[in-house]
Amino acid sequence: MEEVSKKQNQILNFKNYVIQLYYNDKVIERGEHSHDEIELIIPLNLKNENLTMPNLYRVVNATNPHSFSSKELPCDQYLLIFIPPEKIEEHSYELEGKNKKIEFQDFTRLQPLEFNIICKSFRRELISNSYGKNLLIDLFLNQIEIHLIREVFNLTNEDKTPKLGSRTGIQRSIDFIKENYKEEMTVDDLAEISAMSKYHFIYTFKNFTGETPYQFILKTRIDESVKLLKKDLPIIDIAYNVGFGDVSQFNRAFKKVMLTSPTQLRKEL
Repeated sequence: MEEVSKKQNQILNFKNYVIQLYYNDKVIERGEHSHDEIELIIPLNLKNENLTMPNLYRVVNATNPHSFSSKELPCDQYLLIFIPPEKIEEHSYELEGKNKKIEFQDFTRLQPLEFNIICKSFRRELISNSYGKNLLIDLFLNQIEIHLIREVFNLTNEDKTPKLGSRTGIQRSIDFIKENYKEEMTVDDLAEISAMSKYHFIYTFKNFTGETPYQFILKTRIDESVKLLKKDLPIIDIAYNVGFGDVSQFNRAFKKVMLTSPTQLRKEL
């Protein structure tokens, strides 16, 4: 495998794979193109981890024309993995004991926590010069491929995943919540911003974020309140500053999310 620098964008050739690591310090725009490999676009939030911003990832099937803009999936760094289709079919044979051609549509999905951890560990190994590096890279690639196969089977068997076109509408609602969490808002408001019907919006939003719109708004407000607890502000002021109508409502919501009271957490900060 080629040696890489820790400070620069990296392109690595490992066996039949191509692995690219880009720092998101400028806008990346790629017009329509295609690859002979399956492409995984995995955004990684490393320096600016934001718990209210869902980590999404995108999969593009081999030979499918597609374009890419770094504005679509904001992050600190992009991990791009180009997987030969025969590797996926090989794993499918190992898992099912029979030859099976894997066919799927391009999709964008929420990164499960375990997948996000694997990808961040994979990234750390890529830029290291540690003993056994190549063996671990092989292991991480196998884990990522098996995760992909599971996702593809879920897509094929359940057909419950929102299509890529839904993502921009959901992202508009997420941006709106993050910018206006102090204000009153309803699901109808967010559905209108996303250009979806109310019930389609609720279903799609939960598939992308793992939370209902109400849960997401609540968590955003509580996350912001934790930041304010580090300042010398009365609890009642913090409650109003993050969008709660009264301090008792804030205390109940805070304990539900954080499993402790604002006063107790402030002592621990």
